[in-house]
Amino acid sequence: TESGMNLQADFYVVASGAWSSCILNEVEMPKIKPIRGQLIQYPSIKEKLPYILYKNDFYLIQRQDGVVLAGSTKEDVGFDKRITEEARKSLQMKAESIMPILKNYNIENQWSGLRPGSQDNVPMIERHHKYNNVYLNVGHYRYGLTMAPKAARIISDLITLNG
Repeated sequence: TESGMNLQADFYVVASGAWSSCILNEVEMPKIKPIRGQLIQYPSIKEKLPYILYKNDFYLIQRQDGVVLAGSTKEDVGFDKRITEEARKSLQMKAESIMPILKNYNIENQWSGLRPGSQDNVPMIERHHKYNNVYLNVGHYRYGLTMAPKAARIISDLITLNG
């Protein structure tokens, strides 16, 4: 570990999001790089979106409490999680062009996160090519949360089969 602690286990699963390439050196680990995504948040609005609005790789989604989220950016800036005014303006412009009523509301919040991008943005859910007791569950990019249950099942099945 980073603190110098040694871990002992029969099997290891690398599933550390944007930080996965930090687990093993680059020769032994597929290159996973962080891709920053920024979002903005509008307050709860009375108008209801019946579904997620999606256009040109941009989306608007309304939570059950009426809050509207608009996102997101895709920025290859390393581990930099800072939010930017440029992204805020771009997201606001896109959001208000799709849903003009949002021009009547102020942006309440803006934040960013780091997605684990692979070279082709296709996840790797597999046994490591060199270490038989290491499994990779990496590179899910924008779909990590939605793919997590199935990806975990696949890794579990691989370990059970190869154990």
